[in-house]
Amino acid sequence: MKTSAGDCTGCRLCENVCAFSHHGVFQPSLSRVKVSRRDMGQDKPVICKNCPKPRCVEACDVGAITVGSELGGYVLIDLTSCTGCGQCVKACPFDAIWLDDRGMPYKCDFCLGEVKCVKRCPTSALFWTGGEG
Repeated sequence: MKTSAGDCTGCRLCENVCAFSHHGVFQPSLSRVKVSRRDMGQDKPVICKNCPKPRCVEACDVGAITVGSELGGYVLIDLTSCTGCGQCVKACPFDAIWLDDRGMPYKCDFCLGEVKCVKRCPTSALFWTGGEG
């Protein structure tokens, strides 16, 4: 999945769709996609970029972050193994991982292959680049 910051209007529909699809509520704070407001009022969707050599994986001492073999090798977090130390948050150069209210890391999980925010983005600021999505 990729983003086109120039096409983002900051409507935050992606955040609401993500939160609803994962938690059944329209609560952007539960979204795994974030819209960041940049200088000059420009908005930009923030998602995991699936780095070729993810720093978050290297930073995780307990092996809770892995590059999954399914979904084209996406970086996934196993919250049952995670200790909430936050090292992955510090390691991510794109600010694509953050801690939730419980202190657990949050990042896009690509809806495990059915990326709902992409389907709902009215301006195509988010677009799928792999798999069937």
